[in-house]
Amino acid sequence: MPAQIYKANQAEQGISVEAPLGLGALGSCVREGVDHFDKLALRQVRRGLHRRAIHREYRAIQSNIDRVSCWRPGMAGDGPYRHEAGF
Repeated sequence: MPAQIYKANQAEQGISVEAPLGLGALGSCVREGVDHFDKLALRQVRRGLHRRAIHREYRAIQSNIDRVSCWRPGMAGDGPYRHEAGF
């Protein structure tokens, strides 16, 4: 829904652009009770866990996610998962 509202507002102004990627996940984040799209992905993978457990598990792995997510195209390494995390 947020992405559709964004597109409609842009269309009213005569601007034709795609909604930002994060906006597409916003509705799902709200529906699932999480505050970050990484938690949404974790919740989809760990379907059996309740919302509070997802927040706890995310805190436990957050430093690893932060290390991996710093990769940018063109950086040294074979890919986003090899740069800093050493996988």
